[in-house]
Parts: sequence; structure tokens; C-alpha cells
Amino acid sequence: MVLYFIKKREIIYIVLLFLAMTSFCFSYAINSISMFLLIGFFFLDTKKKIREKLLCIRRNKLVALYVLFFLTQIIGLIYTDNLDFGIRKVKLLIPCVFIPSVVLTEKVSEYNYNLLFNALKWTVVLIFIGYLSTHLFLDKRSVETFVHFTVQQKIGISQFYLSFIFLIGLYECSRKIFIKKKNKKINTILFFYFFCLLGLMGNRTILFLTILFLIIYVVCKWKKGNFRTKLGVMTFALLLGLSLCQIDIIGKKIDIFLKTTDFNLETIKTKNRFTITKNTFEHRVLINYLAFQRILNTLPLGVGTGDYKDVIIESYKGIGFKAGIENRYNLHNQYFSEFLKTGLLGGSVFLAIIFCLLKNLNWNQEFYVYLTLTFCMSCFVESYLERQHGVFIFALLLPFFMKYDNNTSI
Repeated sequence: MVLYFIKKREIIYIVLLFLAMTSFCFSYAINSISMFLLIGFFFLDTKKKIREKLLCIRRNKLVALYVLFFLTQIIGLIYTDNLDFGIRKVKLLIPCVFIPSVVLTEKVSEYNYNLLFNALKWTVVLIFIGYLSTHLFLDKRSVETFVHFTVQQKIGISQFYLSFIFLIGLYECSRKIFIKKKNKKINTILFFYFFCLLGLMGNRTILFLTILFLIIYVVCKWKKGNFRTKLGVMTFALLLGLSLCQIDIIGKKIDIFLKTTDFNLETIKTKNRFTITKNTFEHRVLINYLAFQRILNTLPLGVGTGDYKDVIIESYKGIGFKAGIENRYNLHNQYFSEFLKTGLLGGSVFLAIIFCLLKNLNWNQEFYVYLTLTFCMSCFVESYLERQHGVFIFALLLPFFMKYDNNTSI
């Protein structure tokens, strides 16, 4: 039986990755189980190959940094007051210890790589057709309430994390259109479907970066292309712009930003002291200001793995930040979160991981470049490691694409 599994281990690996990536859209439990099954899978191999993989892990700086990052969280438990919350956060980050090791040492053939992402693309399409149909026709609600009612309340998943799955869908469709040149019509339709879902999530940071990368990509294609290619690129860009204009949630957020944003800190404090405002840009300005003050006051150790959220909420109360107090906002900045939690040690290790991921950028690996830059820049406005899905992106998706994303060969 063991020998049979060893022979089929690449297929098993693909199934586990598929399960982890698709469950991202509907189940915390299945997502967590599939990640932990990867530990057992790592050792389901011959003794010789296990030794080779362990030797490879010992030499890998990125794997060592992930493990060290986890250890800094444990160190932060030593001097934390809210031990229960701290232990929950440490448990959340356990995949950082082993998932990068598995991903960076296992092998995937080009055929199975294509099989995985083609299956993932269609599964996510069907899942969200089901979600949208239920929301519109059974629940009889408008599309503008899809994120709040269906995504956040019914499914219980933040739209910020789902955006990364839609990015994979965009990647797979564009790969089929421009690289593999297969099923161009259907993949173009699916590309716009994923793009509209991305816009529907309302994450302005990821949407802005996606559009920026698409513009760069279109310009490069325009310069290199003949008349037929240029005509296709123009049509593609026009359709993309028209689909974006139809997403009402984006227009509303931009309207709020333009009409209500102030750039004077005291004015922002006053507005948010007397009412619960909806300007998320101003919220982030206040949160970052308060977090930075706390970081300076708690260096070099930070406040501890379990206390950083309690401390920032105390700061909200100190200035009467109504929206922050009522919603118990996290720091919305992963860099500040790590420096507030575990001071110079944890913050520096997290920055070292980011630097290592950026250092491995290869412009032939277009999606890894895009995904990594998107994650690193989004960490300035979101605390991605607050939830399991963020840890999944950080510990599995980024290392996986670093190793396997190549537009010509695997």
C-alpha cells in the first residue's frame, strides 16, 4: 500500500493542493485539514528522497526565515498578558513551520501543474455562480450587498483574501489566452468574470495593482504586436474598462473618498471622535498614526504576541475613535502588526521574509512577480496574517508560485 502511494504521490500532492485552494472559498476546516495533511504527505516517500528533501530544507534560507518567524511569535508569549489570545495567534501560524518546506521540495510536472489550475479555475467559477445565484434569486438581494451579506455573513470569509483566488483565476485565463493559445474565447469570457468578481470584492488596493499590471502588460503586448495583435489588445482593454464601470461598489467607495477625505490629522481625529464615519482611508490614517506611536513606545520587545490588539484598542479609546472601538479594527498594516507584537525581532524577521520573496523575483515568472508585489504592497493596508486564509497565502501560495510559475516551462 505504501509503495502504491509513493508511486502516485505527485497526483496525491496535486489533489491536496486542489483541496486546499478550492476550500479557501467555502470552508476553514477543510482548508486547515488539507494543509496539515501535507505534513504526512511530505514523509510519504522513500528514505533516500526524504533525506534529500531534508538536506534541501537545511540549505534554504527562506524556509529558515519562516521557522524563525514562528519562533518569534512563541518568544512573544513569554511577556504577553493576554496569553489565550496569544496562543490562538501562535496556533494560526503553525503552517509557517512546515508548509514552505513541503512546497519548496516537492516536484510537479508541467502536465499536473496545468491540470491543477485548470480544475481550480472551473471549480471557483462554478462555486461563485452558485453563490451569486443564491444571493440574487433565492435571497432576493441586490449585487451591491453580495460582499456584506453572502461573503462576510453567510460564508464568513473576508473579501480581501478571496481576491487572491480570483487573481489565480485571472492568471490561469491569461496564461491560456496569451501563452498556451488555447480556448481563447471561453478563457476571455472567464477572464472578465474573474475581473468583475475582483471588482465586486471592493478591495481598491488589489484592484488598483491589478489594473496597473494589466496596463503594463497591454503596453508590452502593444509594442511587440502586429496589427491583429494591437486590435485584439485594444478590444481587450476596452472591454476591461467597460466591465469595471459596471461595478457600482467601486464607484461608491471612490465617491466617499473624494467627498469626505481630509488630510489634516486633527480634523480626522475630530470627525471620528463625534461620529462613526465610512471613510476607510481616514480610518487607516488614524490606525497607522496610533500604531506607530505605540511601536515607538514599546521598542525593542513590542507588547507581546497576545496584547497587540488590546493595546491598539486602548489607543482608539484614548482619542475616542468611534468606528475603531465599535468594530475593534486590527492594525490594517502587517508590518506595523509585527513590530508592535514582537518588536525589532519579529518585525525584522518578517521584513527579511518579504525581502527574500522579492529577491527571488524572476521577470519570466510573471504571475509570481505580480502576486508577490501585490501581497507585499497590500500588507501596508491590511493585516493579512490575522486569519487562516492570510497565512495560507503567505506560507503556501507565495512559495509555490516562486518555485513553479514559469510561462515557458516548469
